[in-house]
Amino acid sequence: MKQSKNILILSFIALAGLIFSCSKMDSTYSDFTKDGPIKYTGRPDSLRIHPGNNRLKLSWVIFADPKINRALVYWNNRKDSVNVPITRTGGTDTVNVQLDNMNEGTYVFEIFTFDGNGNKSVKTEVVANVYGENYQKSILIRPVNVASVIGDDTARIDWGAVSYKEAVSSELSYTDLSGNYHERVISSDTPSTVLPNVNSTTTFTYRTKYLPSPLAIDSFYTNYKTVKIKGAPFEVSKTGWTITASSEDVANKRYAVNLIDGNVTNLYVNQIVSGNKYPHWVIVDMQKVVEDVEGFYFYQRNTNPLKTLEILISNNGTDWETLGDFVIANTPTVSTSSPQTAKPVYADLTRPRSFRYFKHIYKNDYTSTSVNVNIHEAGVFTR
Repeated sequence: MKQSKNILILSFIALAGLIFSCSKMDSTYSDFTKDGPIKYTGRPDSLRIHPGNNRLKLSWVIFADPKINRALVYWNNRKDSVNVPITRTGGTDTVNVQLDNMNEGTYVFEIFTFDGNGNKSVKTEVVANVYGENYQKSILIRPVNVASVIGDDTARIDWGAVSYKEAVSSELSYTDLSGNYHERVISSDTPSTVLPNVNSTTTFTYRTKYLPSPLAIDSFYTNYKTVKIKGAPFEVSKTGWTITASSEDVANKRYAVNLIDGNVTNLYVNQIVSGNKYPHWVIVDMQKVVEDVEGFYFYQRNTNPLKTLEILISNNGTDWETLGDFVIANTPTVSTSSPQTAKPVYADLTRPRSFRYFKHIYKNDYTSTSVNVNIHEAGVFTR
C-alpha cells in the first residue's frame, strides 16, 4: 500500500514538471509569434529569361494572391536591384521586367514579391546570360559550298552547314538580269536555293542571323558577304587520259576505258563473276595537273545508276587525299535510244582543287540488289 502511494506521488511530480516545461516553451515561442503567424506572398510562377544585346527581360505569371503589389529583383550579389510595381487585375497577370545597359556576362537574379503589409515571398533564384560584343565576334556566317549556273539564266546556291544551332536563317539579296531587286530569307535547314533570271555575271549579298535563345529579345547578325555566281561547268578534255580498274567486263567489251573515251553510247561495268560485288574502283591519270577543278561529272546509265562513291585525288599516284563520299543524282540518265539527249550530273567540290590523278571508289547504286557498277562517262570540270 505504501509503495503504491509513493508511485502516485512521483507521477504527480512528473506531470507537474511537464506542464511547467510546456508553459515555459509556449512563453518563449510567443515572443516570436506575438504579431501572429508569418505570412508569405506568392512566388513568381512560370519564370522566363529573355536575353538580349546588353539587356535582359524577366517575365513571370501571378495566378493568385491578389494582395501582391510589388516585386524586388536583386543581382550582382544584391549590389544592384530594381523595385517593380505590380497592379493586379483580379485574374492571371504577367509581370515583365526589362533591364537595360547591362554588361555582357552571366548573372544570378533573386526575386521577391511583397504585399501592402510588407509580407514577402520566399526567394526565387535564376541564372541568366546577357549577350554583347564578345558574342557578336564569335558568330560565323553560313558558308556557301557552291553558287553556280545550272541552266539557262538559273543558278543554284548549295549551302554549307551552320556552325552553331543559334544560326536561324540567312538574309540574301540580289538584282536579276531585268534589274529587279530581290530579298530572300533562307532557313538554316534549307540545303539549296535556286535563283531565277541570273547568270555568271550576277552577285548576291547575304548575312546570317543568330538568336542566342528561342526567347531572345534581340537578334545578332554577321557582317554581309558578297558572292559571285560561277559560270556553267566546262568539261575538261580527256585526250591522252589513261585508266586502270579493279576489274572490267571484258567478255561484253564494257571496258574501263569506256568511262573516259567521250562516247556516251558505250559503258563501263566491272567483271561479272560470282562473288564480285561493291566496292569497285578506277584510277585515272590525266597526264598533267589540272588547275582549279570545281568538281566531277557523270553520265548515268538508266539501269542501276550509280549512287554513292568516294573520290580521292593525288599528284603522284601514290599519296592520296580523300575528298569524302558523294551521292550522285540518279537523273538525268543516258537513254540508249537517244544518247544525244544525255546530260551529265555533277559532284561539286567545296573549293577548287588542282591534281593529276583521281580515284573513284564505287560503293553502291540506286538498285539495292545490284552488285555491279554501270556508268557511261566520268570526268572533271572547271568553271
